[in-house]
Parts: sequence; structure tokens; C-alpha cells
Amino acid sequence: MFMYDDDHGSRVVVLMRPMSSADQNAPKTVQSNGGATGFA
Repeated sequence: MFMYDDDHGSRVVVLMRPMSSADQNAPKTVQSNGGATGFA
């Protein structure tokens, strides 16, 4: 896990884990939850 917090209170958190053997060739897709958007 990586977390960055600046002096203005903005925060970015990145959590990574190994892909399961079934997902090795899966393409990245856009994921959105509330105000947060990313790729998984």
C-alpha cells in the first residue's frame, strides 16, 4: 500500500496485490465508486 498526503489534506492511496492465475490476461477496465475513479 502506498499513501500520499499533502499539506492541504488531499490524499491518494494505492493498494496493489498479485493477480490470480485466472486473471493473468484480463485487460484493465475503468472502475468508479462515488467520487473515485481508477483502473483495475
